Amino acid sequence: MANGRRTEEQRFTIRHALIMLTTFAFGVALLVGGLIRFNDHRVLGDRGVVTTATVLELGRKSAEVRFVSLSGETVTARVHDQGSGPYEVGGPMSVSYDPDDPAGRVEDVDGTNAAITRWLYTVSGLGIIGLNVFGAWWWSTRGRTAGARARRRN
Repeated sequence: MANGRRTEEQRFTIRHALIMLTTFAFGVALLVGGLIRFNDHRVLGDRGVVTTATVLELGRKSAEVRFVSLSGETVTARVHDQGSGPYEVGGPMSVSYDPDDPAGRVEDVDGTNAAITRWLYTVSGLGIIGLNVFGAWWWSTRGRTAGARARRRN
């Protein structure tokens, strides 16, 4: 550090900050998504009503279904991460729905794929956030002096 200033390789640039902020935000989004899915699953476990729905449309990771709620209302909803059952358009799917929000909180009863997704989102989000915190700590304690040590060796 000549004259108390950092050399170019020692500077924490705006580019570094933007990369860290972007990956941190992505980690937070994954974590929040996982926690929301865990909460939905918990709510459906507490007060969910199981019924048979008709599959209207099958996507790669979701299905659109229609069912009749306890109040007699016909509900069309999207089920994300449907199970691995042999579903086909027009066929049945057992779903659990929240009577307070029948179109918004619906889950396939065979929720094996949903469980994997909940854990994947949550653990990935925590991992990315942890790596960002470690990177910030490393830079604040060791990264600043790495360039100076390298110059002393030369």
